[in-house]
Amino acid sequence: MGMHTVPMTEPIRRAVAWVDETLRDYPERQLSTVLAEAGMRFNLGPSDGRFLERFFRSDGSSESTRESESS
Repeated sequence: MGMHTVPMTEPIRRAVAWVDETLRDYPERQLSTVLAEAGMRFNLGPSDGRFLERFFRSDGSSESTRESESS
């Protein structure tokens, strides 16, 4: 429980949905680029941006995160 928890406010919820949809529609796009665009699009602060990045990086949607767990 030591991590800073950001409440899932409406802008964050919309940003999560938008990033998810964008990555699905454009799998060639870099996660960092999409997250930066989401930050501007949804007017997110730095802590919201970090939350989004943690959310998507721990999600397994970035390439090499789950490889070591499969063996």
